[in-house]
Amino acid sequence: MNRQNTYRLVFVFILLSQVITAQTQHSFADLRIMWQKYHGGYTSSIAINHNKSLIARTKFGGDKSQSLSIFDLIFGKKVFDFLLENSSSSAVEFSKNGSFFALSEGTILYVFRTETFKEVFRTRSYPRIEKNLENLPTTIQAIKFSNDEEKIVATYADYNVRSYNVRTGSLDKTFTLEAQYLNAIDFSQDNRQIMVTSLDNSTFLIDFNSGKLIRKLRQADGRNIAIHPDGKSVIFPYKTSILWIDLQTGRELATFLGHKSNVWEARFTPDGKTIVSSAYGDNIIFWDLVTGKILYQLKTNIFGHESFALSQDSVSLALGVNDGLRLYQHPNQLPIFKR
Repeated sequence: MNRQNTYRLVFVFILLSQVITAQTQHSFADLRIMWQKYHGGYTSSIAINHNKSLIARTKFGGDKSQSLSIFDLIFGKKVFDFLLENSSSSAVEFSKNGSFFALSEGTILYVFRTETFKEVFRTRSYPRIEKNLENLPTTIQAIKFSNDEEKIVATYADYNVRSYNVRTGSLDKTFTLEAQYLNAIDFSQDNRQIMVTSLDNSTFLIDFNSGKLIRKLRQADGRNIAIHPDGKSVIFPYKTSILWIDLQTGRELATFLGHKSNVWEARFTPDGKTIVSSAYGDNIIFWDLVTGKILYQLKTNIFGHESFALSQDSVSLALGVNDGLRLYQHPNQLPIFKR
């Protein structure tokens, strides 16, 4: 049986498990380490695909100074390796339906087809610019696919957000914002709006079609941002807390306190009922959005984790650690991943 047919068979088991999952009430406290892999270096970004068969990790240090590795969780082995030449920060992202994955390396964006691991396109490297007496690099800080898999956007340190056609690689939009070192980015569920943060603590809500600035929100730390699935609110880290903000009014709906160090990343679960957050050297915390109470703290017993990815069914969590990656999952989920 070839690899493609094996995946089809396993995917049937995954669909079966999702039916079982839908009929079973899970607790986040049920999460257990189901698979882990150590291959050196420091994790800079991590992603898990739509059916939980692949985990992607970018890292620097170790045997290869900077690289992307993709691990097949069905067979428990590495299936793709991409050596990066640039030591700048890198990001990795799967599209919502898993057809594509993307990688940023310094000033270049790569898009690949997931089924074949073949490159679809790579962007050109933009020159440094002079602005406000500064010589700004054009390093990509964050990337995000639209939910319909038609566009991919990237934030650059040179004040620009650039949007590319996923299938052709053509540059179709450029948004220029008066904020230095644009950082995190997210699409609304309907792909009509994007939110962008910057390292100078500015936060922007932008109409994606027109490029018009809808609203500039209160200051955030700029490391991460997530729009609620209903498109009406947003969360982002602010020091050791998480702020929940109404997008129409800009009003703060709630502040979530519980981390001991600065929050690095915060995300909504796909159903919009829970927030999952991580902080450097701290537990992964699951919060009830309505009550603000902590539902569960996942103790990783490791120091230095920052990046994590949550599966679309919320029953698997991939965690980047200092020298590898780890998958937490509910024990009754299929397939049975190799450790």
